Amino acid sequence: MNVICIMLDSLRTDHVGAYGKAHTGGKDAAHWPGGAGVARARTPAMDCFAQQSLIFDRAYAGSFPTLPCRRDLFTGRWGHPFNTWDEMERHLPTMAESFRQSGYTTGLIFDTPMFMTQGNFLDRGFGSIEWIRGQGGEPWIADATI
Repeated sequence: MNVICIMLDSLRTDHVGAYGKAHTGGKDAAHWPGGAGVARARTPAMDCFAQQSLIFDRAYAGSFPTLPCRRDLFTGRWGHPFNTWDEMERHLPTMAESFRQSGYTTGLIFDTPMFMTQGNFLDRGFGSIEWIRGQGGEPWIADATI
């Protein structure tokens, strides 16, 4: 694999040890595991992987929420004026397709089920795709309290 895109929904950099931004206090310090100065989430696998990887520490979202932001990232096209909740146009080139055409092997790891929704085409161009169950619920599983 030459390029692996790890796309997680709603993960802040100060919750990932590799970014070196542990929570340092403030009004919520008492609620953090271990108290002030300890990162909220423990991400040892990502931290280890990051030691051998390129980290983007000045990346900013072009739009929100989830789908429009992903569209911006994967096409390099600001989505706001283009009605980004519709299906992504198949003629738009994607980041993964550009990498593939340049001879790179690509992989996408994501936790947002909307990537695979019919018509989104956000996975287009990736050589391998892995969905890791994230925070979104599956519509076919009933709530345990029902």
